[in-house]
Amino acid sequence: MAEEILIKKTAIPRNDWPLLWKTRMSEILTLRFLECKRASLYNDFGVRYSVAKEAGTMNIGEQIKARRIEIGMTQQDMADRLAVSRSAISNWETGKNYPDLQIIVQISEELNISLDALLKGDTNVVEKIANDTNESKKLREKAKQLKGVIAVLAVLLIGVVYLFFGWSAEISKPEQVKEMKIENDQLVIEVDTPNYYGQRDWWIDIDDTGTVAQVTICYGFGKNRKDNNIMRTPVNTDDYSDPLSREHMAKLEKIQIVTTKGKVVKELDVKN
Repeated sequence: MAEEILIKKTAIPRNDWPLLWKTRMSEILTLRFLECKRASLYNDFGVRYSVAKEAGTMNIGEQIKARRIEIGMTQQDMADRLAVSRSAISNWETGKNYPDLQIIVQISEELNISLDALLKGDTNVVEKIANDTNESKKLREKAKQLKGVIAVLAVLLIGVVYLFFGWSAEISKPEQVKEMKIENDQLVIEVDTPNYYGQRDWWIDIDDTGTVAQVTICYGFGKNRKDNNIMRTPVNTDDYSDPLSREHMAKLEKIQIVTTKGKVVKELDVKN
């Protein structure tokens, strides 16, 4: 084993030692030069940073870069903390563009530097923030105006729907009733409504005296069917629960068409 070690130690020929020493010294001097150069650049940046900081002339990009270097944070570290790309950090530091207000607040927290110190001396960013604030105010005002317009339109729409369906959703005028008669043990009522009112719903009640049957007819949108304007219902039935049963018809004097509010539209005398 000792012989092997000895062989390894004496593997380089004696004639090559000067070349090896020269190469090694060159590498050492080169590394030393690079270290001195880096230290010089860092010191130079530190001097310029201190001078600019005291004079209050550093823009926000320089402030970010100086503080980032001061706390030993790389651009990628900062990008990860702010959830942005590394190129965004580089663009801020070189002054190609500026971070928005929300990001500036995050930068202030991550770098542990006050907003006042961060923005001091950078009139461009201050103006940008002021412009953004003004734009935000304008957008908020426009949003309020838009909400107001939508509210007015909603009220108008509700009003139109109420007028249309509230006033036209039932037979309320005498001219809407074309015919009303009892024929072949059936009450026949023919109404006159537009074709687009195809849906019909009607019901019959007996008043407290038992002498008047009141018919209410409502209608709405729907496909019109043949003879849809003619309604028929049997009379003199044997079912006592039927308002037009034989027992009820014996007492009835009138059959009326009325509105939901009780207004009499038309009536038929059925007194024997």
